[in-house]
This record gives sequence, C-alpha cells and structure tokens, in this order.
Amino acid sequence: MKKLNKIFILAIAICMPIFFIGCSINSIGQEDKKSTLAKGFFWKATKGDDFIYLVGTIHPDKSNINYLNDTMKKIIKETDALALEINFSDENTKKSLDKINKENTYLKQGELNNLLTNKEQEKFKRILESLDFKYEDIKNLTPEAISNLIKKEIYVRAGFNGNTSDIFLQNTYNSNNKKVISLENINDQHKIISKNTTDLKKFINEFNAKTIEKEIKTGNEIMYAFITGDSNYMEKYVKDNQLKNKDDYNNLLKDRNKKMVEKIDNLIKENENYAVAVGTMHFFGNDSIIKLLQEKGYKVTKLKS
Repeated sequence: MKKLNKIFILAIAICMPIFFIGCSINSIGQEDKKSTLAKGFFWKATKGDDFIYLVGTIHPDKSNINYLNDTMKKIIKETDALALEINFSDENTKKSLDKINKENTYLKQGELNNLLTNKEQEKFKRILESLDFKYEDIKNLTPEAISNLIKKEIYVRAGFNGNTSDIFLQNTYNSNNKKVISLENINDQHKIISKNTTDLKKFINEFNAKTIEKEIKTGNEIMYAFITGDSNYMEKYVKDNQLKNKDDYNNLLKDRNKKMVEKIDNLIKENENYAVAVGTMHFFGNDSIIKLLQEKGYKVTKLKS
C-alpha cells in the first residue's frame, strides 16, 4: 500500500503530475548541472514586424535532461511572456484540477470488477500483478484513475521520473517575474483525455506480454529523438499515429492545433514578446501548428539548436 500511495500521487494529474509545480528550478545554473543537453525543437514565426517563438516540449521526461541549450537561453532572454498548454502555477487552474481529481478518482459505488466480465477480471488481475499492484488496493478507483496509475507506473519503469520541460519553463519564467498563461482550459483538456469503462476494457483486452516493453521502447525512442533533435522521427511518429487511430489523432492533435493557432495569432499582436511552448508532436504531421501558421501567412523558420 505504501508503494501504491507514492505512485498514485504521481498518477492522477491530467497531462503531467501537478506535484512538479513545487519542484521549482530557481536558477539557470542548477539546470546546467544536468548531464544530457537536449537539442529539442525551436521555430520563429514572423508576420511583418511581429514575431513569436515556438518551443517543442517533452512530457514526461527523464531527470538528467538539460533543456538550456543556447537557443533556449536566447529565447528566454528575448521574450517577456510564456504560453503553455496549461499553466499549472495558476491558482484557478490548481483549484480546477483539484476538483477534477476529487470527482474522478473514486467510484461513487461498487468496484472495478463490477464493470468487467469474468474473463476481463482474470486478465485485469494478471496485468495488475505484472505491475506489482494488488486489486484490493485499487478496486475503488475509477477507470480514469486506474488508467493514469498504470500509465505512470510504466513511465516510472522506463525512467521517466524527472521534471517536464513545460514545468521547467513555467518555473523559469515565474522566477524571472515574466508572465505565464495557458493556451487551453484544464476542464476542456480533461474532457479530451479522460478515460471511461470502454477505454479500460479496450486496454485490458489488447494488453499482452509485450505491451509494457513496447510502451517503454516507444517512450525512450521519443526521448532520444527529442535529445538529438530528430525531426524525421517526430514527423513519422505523428503520421503513423494518424493512420492508426484517426479519432485520437483528431482529438489530441488536429482539433487542438487549430485552436492553439488562433490563440497564437492573437498573442503575436500583443505588446509582449511571447514564447509558445507545447508538446513537440503539435509541431509535426499534416495538421501541425507550423503548417497552420504558414496557411495564415506566417513565415516559420526552424532554429538551430
């Protein structure tokens, strides 16, 4: 139960663990001590005399990653404000996330096995055992909470237990008294990525001996592509996922990209110089933020890192 409590705290947040908010990085010097310098992905979008920086982020990530290459330092220096998918340091966002977690962590009645067939119950038990969980410890969780818990445990096994680049940037801009805003609303984001009984059943039925190994392998490949700045890998990954599951692609990337670009188009007109930092995958594929901005007349230049 002690292990469950520890990991459960890490698991419940919506798109990244909220406990990272407290792990602030107070100076650039501290981040420089990390061992692996990531190239990452950066662009500058311009229209007329206006410009905005675009930064690809990675979540989750490993604890030894240093995001402060020369390009990132330059962007931080030249911008007055930061726009993230979600600004987790915002008090209203914290309250909303706390409310979401309270409403979606425990079943209002019954237990998980009541939602599953006998065959699914047996397989679910084996899955939990493979992850060192006991059914009795998690039986009252919602399908969403158990999905997050399993996902987080796989991340931990893959070594993804560090600060995210989103949170690093959030803390850096906050510590320099620069404005940080959200491009999305936490409640809207939750609706997109929330899990239900159907999702849990699908996970159980599709789970096999190689599921965890495959997830870990993919996570490490994405991390390595981010560290090395491998645009070809990111482009292929997004396009492959579009072919595999069009609905997920539309919900998680295409539709959100359109809304984010509208926000970016408004931000560039403001007096502050902005850096927009969102998940790297939003900048690749057929419906990327880059392509949508170009369709709006922006010149988008990839920056060396």
